[in-house]
Amino acid sequence: MFSGIAHVRTRCIAICCTTLALAGCAKPEPVPPQPPTTPSEVRTYLEGFLGQEKSPPSLSLAVALGSELELLETVGLHNRDGGDATPETPYRVYALSMGVTAVAIMQLWEAGTIELTDPIRRYVRELPPSYEQVQIQHLLTHTAGVRHYREGSDEAASKRQYTSIGEASAVFRDDPLLFEPGTQHHFSAFGFALLEGVIENASGQPFEDYLRGYIWGPAQMTQTQLHAPGRSIPGMAVGYSFQGFWFLKKQHAVSVPGETGRYAASGMVSTAQDLVRLFIALQSGTLLERNSIATMFEAAFPDVAPTQALGWTVEDDGALITLSTDGIGYTGIVMHWPRENLTGALLVNQTPFDERSETLLGALATVR
Repeated sequence: MFSGIAHVRTRCIAICCTTLALAGCAKPEPVPPQPPTTPSEVRTYLEGFLGQEKSPPSLSLAVALGSELELLETVGLHNRDGGDATPETPYRVYALSMGVTAVAIMQLWEAGTIELTDPIRRYVRELPPSYEQVQIQHLLTHTAGVRHYREGSDEAASKRQYTSIGEASAVFRDDPLLFEPGTQHHFSAFGFALLEGVIENASGQPFEDYLRGYIWGPAQMTQTQLHAPGRSIPGMAVGYSFQGFWFLKKQHAVSVPGETGRYAASGMVSTAQDLVRLFIALQSGTLLERNSIATMFEAAFPDVAPTQALGWTVEDDGALITLSTDGIGYTGIVMHWPRENLTGALLVNQTPFDERSETLLGALATVR
C-alpha cells in the first residue's frame, strides 16, 4: 500500500469516528463494508454500500496507475425507477468542473496568451471598478473576495439563463468584495465562473468548443460535456438528495444551477473514467508541459491558503492532489498522487455521501 494513501485513509477514519462521537446519535449508522484487499474484491465492496438506509442509487469508480486503467467498476442504478448504471453513465460533477477549467487556463498561460496576474476586468468588461485588483490567479484560488451563494437564498438552484458570463455576473458583481484580493480565502463558485470569460475572450472560441478541442478530445474524455439547457444526455444518472427517510429526486434536466452562468465552476457532466483520463493526459504531456503542471499544483498564496493550488487542493506537501464536490443530488471526488502516478475518481448520484473519501481510498489501496 502506498504510504500516502495509508496516511490519508487513517486521517479520514479518525475524522469520521470523532464526528460520530460528537454527534451522539441515538440510532447507529449502517456499518460500512469491509475494505477490499485485492482489486477483484472492489466490486463486492462497492455493492456493500447499496441496499442500506441512506444508500446511494449507484457508485462509479475508476483507478489508473500510470497510463493504464487498473479498476473500472460501477454498481447500482442510474435512476431509482430502473436502469443499471455503467462506467459510461454520465454524472453531474459540479465543482469537479473547476479542475478542467484550471487546465484550460494553464494552457492559455503556457501559450503566452494570458498571464495569471491579468486583471479579470480585461476579459469580463461588465465587472465594476471594484474588481480592478482581482486577478486570474485570485479566482483560481478562491482568494478574490467574491462572495459565494447567499445562505438561505435560491441562488445555488437558480435555473435562469444568460447570454454571456458578463450578463450572469449581474447577480453578484455589484456586491462589495469580502476582502482585499489575495489576503484571505473564501470559496466562491461565482468568482470561479468568471474564468469562462477569460477562456472565451483569450482563445476567441466558445467555452465548450475550446474544452472539446483542447482538453476533452486530446484526453479522450468521450463522455464529458456541458450540462446545457435543453440538451438531452441519454442515460445520465438522476441525482437524489436524502432528507429524513425519503429520497427527493433531483431531475438532472431541471436542477442545473445557473446553467449558462456557472459552467466553469460547476456545469460539466462526466464519468469517473473520464476524470481519471484527464490525469493520464496530464502525466503524458498531452495537455500541459511539466512546469505548467507543477505551477498549477502549487499553492499560489501559501500564507493565506496553504492547501489551495490553482483550481485544485494540495495536501501532504504536494504528495496528494484532490478535488471534491457535494452538489445538488450528486457527490464526487478525485485523488491523484503525483509521485506514484496513481489516480482515482468516484461519482455518486446522491447527496450526501459522507463516505466518499474513505470509499475511494479503500479501492485505491488494492492497486500496487
